[in-house]
Amino acid sequence: MTQRIHTVAGRFDQLGQDPEDFEPDEWAWLTNPGVTELLGRLPDRYVNAAFTDCFAELARTAEPPEPILEAYAESKADRGALAADVALLDVMRGAFDDALAVFAELPDDERESKPARTGLASIRALVATLRGDDAEAVRRIDEAIACEKAGTRKRNVFPALSAFTISLLALVRDHTPAHAAKLEHLLRVAHNLDVQPAFVALIDLADHVRAGGDLQMSRSFGGPDLNILIDGLLSCWLRRFPDEAGGERFATLLHFGATAARNGYRWVAAECFEVCTRWWSSDGHEETDIRKMIARLVGDESANPSELAAAMHEELGTRTLAALVRPVAEWEHALQRIERIAHETGGRAGKRKRAQAAAKRRLAWVLEIDRYGDLEPRPREQRGFKNGKWSKGRVVSLKRLREQAGKMDFLTDRDRAAAARIVHNTERWKGMPNYYLPEAGMFELVGHPYVFNEAGDSVEVVRRDPELLVQERDGALLVQVEPHADVVG
Repeated sequence: MTQRIHTVAGRFDQLGQDPEDFEPDEWAWLTNPGVTELLGRLPDRYVNAAFTDCFAELARTAEPPEPILEAYAESKADRGALAADVALLDVMRGAFDDALAVFAELPDDERESKPARTGLASIRALVATLRGDDAEAVRRIDEAIACEKAGTRKRNVFPALSAFTISLLALVRDHTPAHAAKLEHLLRVAHNLDVQPAFVALIDLADHVRAGGDLQMSRSFGGPDLNILIDGLLSCWLRRFPDEAGGERFATLLHFGATAARNGYRWVAAECFEVCTRWWSSDGHEETDIRKMIARLVGDESANPSELAAAMHEELGTRTLAALVRPVAEWEHALQRIERIAHETGGRAGKRKRAQAAAKRRLAWVLEIDRYGDLEPRPREQRGFKNGKWSKGRVVSLKRLREQAGKMDFLTDRDRAAAARIVHNTERWKGMPNYYLPEAGMFELVGHPYVFNEAGDSVEVVRRDPELLVQERDGALLVQVEPHADVVG
């Protein structure tokens, strides 16, 4: 809320000088109607970060992009750095030629910049993935990695672009031993760098299901946005839907598909309708009924309701991701594992895999004091060395911990309990960050063996019984319960 107040009032000196101080999506609220014009008032140092957040928000919600694109055209934003974000919106709208034109229209110096070259290769990889051309997708994935490495001595890189990450589904679908090794390496790098956590989690889960693994879908879900489509795709891959067709989750996905269709995101709409059709049919309902329902929602009664999703994919030249993971017999899984072992033991991939398996990991909770004097826990993923010591570790964002705790196999029960307490703050007026661990979450760290202060000293979190405190103050009695019920609740 503080950021919004200062931005609206034009008090940019109160926001700090470093754009990196802001949480991801901190500027996403500028996509709301009536405030887009504020993008034109931002100091140059905030412009790239603001448009990055706005483009990501449009991709998530499938809201009309025109107001943001108009503000972008008039801004001083770095076109080369943001081209991939703009092009991703065109891809989601099924306008693949327009997506490539974003790069072709850049000035020569910006088109040849490293971010633009990496972005173009990533967009090409994603388009190939959606079209079902996995061989071309893999070539473009390799090209994007080469562009990201250019000018550096880094061996392990991961382009921090949504388009690149989603394109890795091609490696899941065309599952050869070489592709499996490539995917495992890229996912490991992505986790180490903590980039694109939401889409990396999707790739992780897709590969897990492809390998015959199972998972439990969360009973909770958010509003009509890209996350509900991702849940639907996972259900298609599992061939098991979390709720009955016609329920609230189903209606939310159908609503998101209709919103995407109205706003021109034709590829997103096609996938939503495809998932809804499969979901509806899985409950034994007549397929024609759901397709008629879809036709009414998009406002086109003349559309052929029995073929709407398929027709949209045919028009776009795409293959539905709902069929990405095909059913595989147990003996075939066994054969794939043998092929994978043979591939790995013949080269360095096997050595890397064994070294990775031997590595120990843990989650350490570092308690810092924020500028208000309150305790602020900073979880870190640490690795153990052979001498018994542990690395300083890399910070694990509270957003990632909240959303991906179920897939982090090194967490303890106390870690997972604390992760479940993390709050996603959607009401910015409270002056709290996007994600935070409330006081009640600290109680889950009682007895946790890996809690430290900022100096690295071990700290013990203890639970004590509540006390009734009675004090006389200014001739009156002040009665308090400590800790307060709101803190431990």
